[in-house]
Amino acid sequence: ADGEEDDSDDDDDDDDEEDDDDDDDEEDDSEDEQPKAKVAKVEKKPAKQNGVENGKASSKELKKEDKSAGQKEEAGKTRTLQGGLVVEDLKVGGGVEAKPGKKVAVYYEGRLKKNNKVFDSSSKGPGFKFALGRGEVIKGWDLGVAGMKVGGKRRLTVPHQLAYGTRGSPPVIPPNSTLVFDVELKNVF
Repeated sequence: ADGEEDDSDDDDDDDDEEDDDDDDDEEDDSEDEQPKAKVAKVEKKPAKQNGVENGKASSKELKKEDKSAGQKEEAGKTRTLQGGLVVEDLKVGGGVEAKPGKKVAVYYEGRLKKNNKVFDSSSKGPGFKFALGRGEVIKGWDLGVAGMKVGGKRRLTVPHQLAYGTRGSPPVIPPNSTLVFDVELKNVF
């Protein structure tokens, strides 16, 4: 019985070491690719659960994310924000960042998730303008556009509670509809 316990402890230690090595390899080999962002997200969870050594790695990862504010870390990354909003960075912009209180201009295409039917779009001229974080648009947009940089593109998958709710927006958007928006940030004022 003691041998089995020792083996399982050794296996756990080996797995942790192998996982750390694999994660490091992926980070080194693919700085600009999607897996790095996913690895960073995965590393944070064990870092909080395991001892001091992993805690140090977690601090390093957090510092990396803060310094880069994202291009290498966010490109292709999919994450879920409050309320179930799913954000996928298709392209990270290099311009001014969209922050609450600022006026922004976007190109977009909105589709119903259930059938992929396009219900609205804006892709010409200066784009659709609104004040970010002021409730001028659906909540999913206020949350999902924040943090984008001019030139960036995001796919927002917006659950009904952050879109048009249980009423929908008849006749175009049925009640309880999850919406998918491809959004390109054109300008920040």
